[in-house]
Amino acid sequence: MSKSLIALSAFLLCLTSSIAQAQSNLYFSGHVGVTVQEDMNNNRGAQGPMEVDTNTGINGGGALGMRIRDFRVEGEISYRDSDIESINSPTIKDSNPIGSSRAISFLGGVYYDIPYSALVRPYFGVAAGLAKVSLEMLPSNSSTFVDDSDWEFAYKIGGGIAYTVTPQVEVIVDYHYFATLDPEYSNSLGQDFQSEFKTHNLNLGFRYNF
Repeated sequence: MSKSLIALSAFLLCLTSSIAQAQSNLYFSGHVGVTVQEDMNNNRGAQGPMEVDTNTGINGGGALGMRIRDFRVEGEISYRDSDIESINSPTIKDSNPIGSSRAISFLGGVYYDIPYSALVRPYFGVAAGLAKVSLEMLPSNSSTFVDDSDWEFAYKIGGGIAYTVTPQVEVIVDYHYFATLDPEYSNSLGQDFQSEFKTHNLNLGFRYNF
């Protein structure tokens, strides 16, 4: 009986230790920053090409992850939004349109923390998943408008630097390239066209280690 109790106690101790270790490796992170979206070259078939430019936009998001030695795996939800700046096509030339280009994404990623020092840890990684991309566009000199969305495969690649403030809190400066496969939209006349969503993002964030 005593040997069984000792074995059971040892098993429970190992299990408790493993759970505690897993909890200590968990973290939550958040970020906000600026987004620069590349020009959207819209393929409208017989209607001719259309180039849409956007202003510098914003992005933000959060992630829950786990450390595995120098690697991290995490799930992230993020949002990007940029106002439409101008439209240029054979039939529409508009420098004062109304609208925006947006995306909400759900990604899973893997990151590698470079063991540079105890306080500073550069990192890089990749992530992939799905994004709902949306385009709202109302030219000031046309009655034809776009208000549509599409789900597409999405990915990002980038890196940054994490600075340790306390054992629980890190401050992060991050750059990443985020893009999706070409979304398809329809305008108010029911005409379909293919667009693009490619962005450069510079962020400031934090990471809280449980």
